[in-house]
Amino acid sequence: KVPLVKDMNQDEYVAVGKILRQGYEVHGYFPHQFCIASLVCAIHGRGEVSEELLHISCCNFLGPNTKTVIERIFTDKEITNEDRETLISISNDFKSGTFASFETSWLKYAISELLDKPNPAFQGLALDFLSEDPNFKTGETIKEYLSSLKPERLAVKRALKPSKIQSHTEQRAFDDLKKYVMELNDTRLDRFLRFTTGTNRLDKNTHIEVH
Repeated sequence: KVPLVKDMNQDEYVAVGKILRQGYEVHGYFPHQFCIASLVCAIHGRGEVSEELLHISCCNFLGPNTKTVIERIFTDKEITNEDRETLISISNDFKSGTFASFETSWLKYAISELLDKPNPAFQGLALDFLSEDPNFKTGETIKEYLSSLKPERLAVKRALKPSKIQSHTEQRAFDDLKKYVMELNDTRLDRFLRFTTGTNRLDKNTHIEVH
């Protein structure tokens, strides 16, 4: 997830920044999986990164299973022994079992992983050109914009167009394909779109012809 890419030097970050700029300014394309908190920090500075954005971004950064654990802890305001084992596998800072200490450690962890560690990337990506763009004006508009780029299953299903159905077997195969698309998770949906269209961005004019 950009810019949390390991083993890249400053020149490589600069190259990625140029690609992002070219993609957005010329083609209107921006990767929707860009970490929101990191992106806000890269464009506007860490002072504009709210705790809410840090929380959302860090949950997504950790993956769905850990996200479920974190959200349950914040809802129930208590930590089970099983939760503690999951948290310690992330960081030893979560050894304490109290919810109050967890809140503090969680914020510290999010800042470290999403703002401090990728700081060299922010400088190399040079995304300050986006600061006046309406889509990137604030943390909230950035979150809404990236969310709008995510391909929805129903939209992908509607984009599927059969070239010509001549038999019941072909119709059933096409129906099975639509059912398959509706059952894909986000990662597999991205891969399906990249395979069929060359990009994971789907606009209203995109059609996927099925032969």
